[in-house]
Amino acid sequence: MGTINEIVNKGRRKLKYTLTDSIEKAFYSKKAKQNNTDTIILRLDGIGDYILFRNFIEDVYRARENSGKIVLCGNILWKDLAEKLDCRFISEFIWVNVPLLHSNAYRFSIYRKLQATQCAILLHPVYSRTDESDKLALHSGAREIVGYNGDTVNISAEKKEENNKRYSRLIEPSQKNMFEFYRNKYFFEAVLNKKLSVTKPAINLPVSNSERGGYIIIFPGAGHQNRKWPVNNFAALCKNISQTYKLPILICGSERDSEVAREIIANSDVPIQDSTGKFSLFETTEAMQKASLVISSDSGPMHISVALNIPTICISNGNNYNRFCPYPDEMGVKLLVVLPGEFENMISNKESRENLFGKESELNMNLIPSEKVFQAVKKILA
Repeated sequence: MGTINEIVNKGRRKLKYTLTDSIEKAFYSKKAKQNNTDTIILRLDGIGDYILFRNFIEDVYRARENSGKIVLCGNILWKDLAEKLDCRFISEFIWVNVPLLHSNAYRFSIYRKLQATQCAILLHPVYSRTDESDKLALHSGAREIVGYNGDTVNISAEKKEENNKRYSRLIEPSQKNMFEFYRNKYFFEAVLNKKLSVTKPAINLPVSNSERGGYIIIFPGAGHQNRKWPVNNFAALCKNISQTYKLPILICGSERDSEVAREIIANSDVPIQDSTGKFSLFETTEAMQKASLVISSDSGPMHISVALNIPTICISNGNNYNRFCPYPDEMGVKLLVVLPGEFENMISNKESRENLFGKESELNMNLIPSEKVFQAVKKILA
C-alpha cells in the first residue's frame, strides 16, 4: 500500500488526465459552422521538409482561387521564409512552436486559432506523422480532414491506427520508397485529382548575374549531433579553399552554431567571416542566392541551396538515404553528396540501396576526410 502522498499524487494525476481528456473531447466536437472550400494546410516538420513541399501551395491556391482561402499552420522555424515566399497564396499563417505542444495550455491555444479560421477542409501532407500534429489536425474544427497513411517513424502503430479512424480520408502511398518531394507531389495530385507540372523544388528570388559568385558559404550545423562533420575537418577544408581559390568564406547558421564557427576560424588560420546568428532565415537565403558554392550537412540549408539552383555540396553519413538526399538524377540539380567510403560500399548494388532507403545511419562523420570534400569543391569550381 502506498503512502498518503503517493495516493494523493496518483489521484491528482488521474484527475488531471481526466480533465485534459474532457477538454480534448470538447475541442474535437467543435466543427466549422458551414461547408466551404476554405483550407488549412498543416505542416509542422523542419525547414528542409518545408522546402520539399512549398511549391505545391500554389497548386492548392490555383484550385481554390476565388472559392476559398488557404491558412498555413506551420513550424515557427521557417516562419520568416514562408511569410516572404508564400504570402501571395496564404490568407493567414498560424505558427507553432512544436516543442511547446506538450503543454496542454499551449496546445489548446493552437486548437482555438485553428477553429477560429472556420475552415472546413484540412490537408496534412506529412508521411511521418506525429501524435502532436495529428491532435492539431483532428481538433482543427475542419469537417474534412485528409492525411497520409504513412509510416510509424514518429508515432506508435497503435496511436497511428487510433488517429486514422478520425481522418475523413487517408492517401495511400503509391510505393514504399519515394523521394520526399515526389511523395508530396503524389499527395497533392491525389487531393486535387490532377497531374501537377512542378518537377523539382524551386525558390525564385530576383538577382542579377553580376551579383553572383562572390563567396562560399559553409553551414557547419545539423539537426542531430551524429550528422555534424568535425570542426577540424571544416577547418582543414576552409584552409584548402582559401589558399586555392582566394574566395571569401562565410560561416552561416543559427546562433547555436556560433561556438562551432569560432572553433573553425581559430583552427583554420585563414580569413573567414562568422555570420552565425546575424541573419534571418530569409536574409540567409538571399545571401545563398549570390554564392558560388554552398557546403552543408544533410539539413535545411542544403535543400534551400538546391532550390535556389546554387552549386551545393552535402556532407552526409547516409542518414535517410534517398528519402531526402541525394536528389534523383532526373531533377538535374547542382548537388554533390559526399558520403563515407563505408556507406558507399553498403550501397554498391540496387538491393542494398533499397534496404537502406530512409534508414537512420550511425556512421561517424569523421569517416569523411576533408580531402574528399575538397575534391568535390574542385569538381564544382574547376
